[in-house]
Amino acid sequence: MINKYLFITDDLNKEIANYNSEGVVMEVTPIENTTLRVVSFSYPGKNEKSAKKLSDVHTFVSKHASFTLLCESSEYFNKALYPLVNAFERKLRMVLFIVSSISDSSAANKTIRDLESKTLGVIFESLFVDNDFCNKARERINGKGEYNGRGSYTKAEIQAFFLNVEEKPMWDSLFSDASIPTLKIRYIDMLNIRNGVMHAHNIDKEEFRKAKYLLNKINIEIDNEIARRIGQVEKYPDEVDKNANDIISTALGNVEHLESAEPLSDEEAVAKLMKAILPDSEILKHTLGINNIIAPLALKHFNETQELIKKAFVPNPDILKIVEKTMKLDPAILNAFEESKKIWDSPVMKQLRTQQEQYEKLFKPVKDAQKRLHRLTNGASKNDNIDLSDANNNDGAEIE
Repeated sequence: MINKYLFITDDLNKEIANYNSEGVVMEVTPIENTTLRVVSFSYPGKNEKSAKKLSDVHTFVSKHASFTLLCESSEYFNKALYPLVNAFERKLRMVLFIVSSISDSSAANKTIRDLESKTLGVIFESLFVDNDFCNKARERINGKGEYNGRGSYTKAEIQAFFLNVEEKPMWDSLFSDASIPTLKIRYIDMLNIRNGVMHAHNIDKEEFRKAKYLLNKINIEIDNEIARRIGQVEKYPDEVDKNANDIISTALGNVEHLESAEPLSDEEAVAKLMKAILPDSEILKHTLGINNIIAPLALKHFNETQELIKKAFVPNPDILKIVEKTMKLDPAILNAFEESKKIWDSPVMKQLRTQQEQYEKLFKPVKDAQKRLHRLTNGASKNDNIDLSDANNNDGAEIE
């Protein structure tokens, strides 16, 4: 088993150069005509013992400014956890299928098909997040709703508010406190473990130990719940909840927008970002399109400015990675956002913001024309002919 690391300077850290661990062989390979060094650590065998040995190496080396090229210790742990992660996802869907079908077998057909089409992220969101609670929380944080638009508040006020707002996610409607209790408490950890394994994230031996324990524990609890549900319908059919399908369908519908699309190409990612930055041309045309006089002129300025911004926005690979990860709800999004803070001050982004300011200046004459149009049409008959030139009006510059 071998782990490889890239050092970008020719001077290896003394701790790395002098590293010694029983049975571990270190090899330094320089890359000619560069200052780069590839440092390899190997240990006999490909098993849990060798993975744990090289995991200690990985923890040590990662503290000394290197880049991981190959981490077979993490690969071993990922492969060892994969069957447990796979079993967990299948078992979770299974228990939901059972709950749905014993509640109402005729309605279950649609519910189960819906569940089959959802990603684990969407199912987790449906199970553990109460969207009604989230909406009330947003209203309060944004200073809206029952707080009469107040934008300032104390920590005590926020705490008091949340204590009085009921939170009831789908999980609480389908399962009792005794049903799969560990998943209810640790569902975020489970989602992170699952994503880490499926996306081949590097993990150490301690993370492996904890993940393995948690997966085994929750898989057993799900098996017990499936057996309990089946036993319940066989012995006490009248006690089965008949509303399970309605509950599941409603919760799935509330998070429909979270479903992941196919990965975006670089061009699609840039186009989506541009659409978020600039107003849609058809919306602009509709907003300014009174008598089809102002709209063409405004649209001309809009299109010219949009082209300028597109040229200024060179598809930077780092930016595209952040956009793509955002769209796919990748768990590494938080790290990407940290990187985006650095990118924000890059020359490209500064140029983009400058173009945005120019865009606003270009539209000042359009806004002035709107005001004149409003005054001219105020009180006028629908059949009156309106002269937009308004030669005697000096409020705004002529639109070019």
